[in-house]
This record gives sequence, C-alpha cells and structure tokens, in this order.
Amino acid sequence: MIKLFSTFIFLLFLPFLSYGVTNIYLMHSFKGAEAKSIKLAADYFNFEHKDIHLILIQEDGETVLKQVLSGDKKADLFIWAHDVIGKFAEKNRIVPIDKFITAKDSTRFISTAFNAMEYKKKTYGLPLSIETLLLFYNKKYVSEPPKTLNELMGKAKSFSDFEQRKYGLLFPFSNYYFNAMFTHSFGGATFKSNGSFALNSAAQKKALEYITHLIKEKVLPFDMIKKTSEYISLFNSGNVLFFITGPWDVGSLTADYEAAKLPINDKTNMPIEPFLGVKGIYLLRTSKHKAAAIEVMRYLTSAKMEYIMSFIGGEIPANLRTYNFDEIRNDKLKMLFKAQALDSVPMPNLEKMKYVWDIMNTKNLGNGKERKSIYERALQAPNKINKLLNAAQRYCEKASRQKKK
Repeated sequence: MIKLFSTFIFLLFLPFLSYGVTNIYLMHSFKGAEAKSIKLAADYFNFEHKDIHLILIQEDGETVLKQVLSGDKKADLFIWAHDVIGKFAEKNRIVPIDKFITAKDSTRFISTAFNAMEYKKKTYGLPLSIETLLLFYNKKYVSEPPKTLNELMGKAKSFSDFEQRKYGLLFPFSNYYFNAMFTHSFGGATFKSNGSFALNSAAQKKALEYITHLIKEKVLPFDMIKKTSEYISLFNSGNVLFFITGPWDVGSLTADYEAAKLPINDKTNMPIEPFLGVKGIYLLRTSKHKAAAIEVMRYLTSAKMEYIMSFIGGEIPANLRTYNFDEIRNDKLKMLFKAQALDSVPMPNLEKMKYVWDIMNTKNLGNGKERKSIYERALQAPNKINKLLNAAQRYCEKASRQKKK
C-alpha cells in the first residue's frame, strides 16, 4: 500500500519536476575526435544547467546545410564555417544576436574571428574555432624562417631542381583561396568596403603578375603537381623546403618540420595576410527559445569549452582566454595559428563570393571540359593580365545582377 502511494505521489508531481526545462537543439556535422569533444561539452553543459537541456543533432555536412535552408529540422542552433552567413542571413534562416550580447562578449575572442561573424554591420554568431595558413619548413635545410618575401623566394629558388623533383615552395598556387594572401599584401581585397567586387584592382594585378613571375622563375612548379596528397608526400620525403598550408594537413606531416608566420612583403612592407576561416555557432530564426539558445552559444564558446574542443577535438581556439591553459600555451603550433589569425583577413561571407571562386579557380564545365584558373590563363598570356582581370570583374558583376532578378 505504501509503495503504491509513493508511486502515485511521484506521478502526481512528475509534470512539475519537468516543468521549466527548455530543450535546445544544436545541429552539427562533426565526426571523430571533434564529435567526441562537442559531446563532452554538451554533457558539461547539461550537468551544470538544470533549466536548459542541450540536445545534439549530428548529420553529414550536406544534410545540415539542406535542413537549415529548408527549415525542416527542429533546431535552435547550428555550427558551420562563417562563409555561409551572408547566404543564410539573406534567406532569413539565421538572425542577428546583437541584442543578446554585450561589448564584453566580443573582447573574449580573437578580433578577426569575431569580425568574421559580422554581416551588414550585424553580428550573426559567436566563433568556436579558427583556421588559417602558416609557413611550414624542413628543419634539415632551414634553421631560421624567412622574415621577408624576397628571402623566402630566394631560398626557395636556390633549393628547387624540378628535374630531381625538389621544390623550394609548394602550395596550391592556382587556387584563389591561397593566392589572396598576396593580394592582401599588396593592399588589395576581394571586395570594396561597399561590397562591390574588386577583382580588377591594381593590387589584384600585382598579385597575379607576382604569381606568374614565380612560375617563370621556376620557384613554383607550373602544372606539375595536381593533388594535395602529392604536396604532403613530397614535403614528408624531404623534397620540399617550404610548404604553405593550414591545420587540416598538420596530422599528415611526418617530416622534421617547424612552422612560422608568413613573412612581410618587401615591396609594400605589409604582412602576407591569408584568408581566415572561422567555425561559428548561429541562431536559427525558427528557434522558440532564443534566450536559452544564446546561453548555450555563450557556454560552448567559453574558454573552458573551447579548451575541450582544442585539446580533444584538435580545433584552434577562437577564444583568447583559452590560450591561458598550459596545454594550449605550450602548443607552439596553436600559438602560431593564433598569431597568424591576427594577421589574416576573414574570408568574405557574402553570398556572391561564389562567383569569385567560379572565375578565379579552375571550373569543371561538364562534358570533359574545364575552364583553367586565371593564374594558368595569365601564364599563357602574360600581356593580357589586365584583360583577364577586367573580364573576371565583369563576369562577377553580371552573375550577381542576374541573381537579384
């Protein structure tokens, strides 16, 4: 009788025990160590919060994007690279969070990483991790990293012997993602401050001329190495002096190497600034519990949680205070990525950036045909660089106008 009465009391109060608990759903596409780290962070959150319960929804990347665009999935937050902000903001899938955060929130992060969360002067998320480029070099041949671009290219040229498959410098030089660092070092940008394209600027011309010069001088091997795996294999075998890449390749590097920030451009005395990519957490418009979702967002981007994401998941933290943890402060590579991030340019998050990738990089046109990258076309016709850049500018402007119709 006593047992039956106890059960009755429990059932009577069950609705009140669960009342007030808000479920927040977070979509992500993490796998492996990253998935373990976000799961641990979620467990910590749920242990420390009794009124909010965080539920993770793990999908492959393509599914996450489709579900965010369609609005079909019941979710409050999602994690993705910052370059989709413009697209999702224009489609009204994510909303600004300015009214939920304070100026103090922004000071927690690497400044360029927080700036990457901005679109049309509104903040759309908080940064979780970063990635950018560093200069990796073989310690067998290089004792001190070059401080200037001329020094880097001089050492690279003296090491190169293409017939022996020895290369002074490697990076995917026909890819605008990598070559934008030279444009920035000549004072240029992909877009003007008003959001219009800047592909035919003087800085873009200087950068394109510089790349073709490096190929002609046999510093870069034109059309000889097609796959990233080849770059890594050559570097690991000691046949590459300098290799410019990001954190995505670090786990595959087995050579005895060191890394350094990218050097100064002697011609302008400006740093070589690569693109900065940022993984952020964004608030979906359809969330019915926005204040609670912001609480989750703040927690996951805290120093303690970004430490977990870094130490277990291998991420490069965006939160400045995470670098006070001994394990992160003593990780030379992560400290270098942090330093380079401050001398990086957030990759544009405008939706029309896709037209830049289209025209600047190699594009598959179907039926076995492809359009060569602008760098390959410039090498074949170096006297037509102005014409090529003007054509790229017109292509992007036309494509952008047609999209608006």
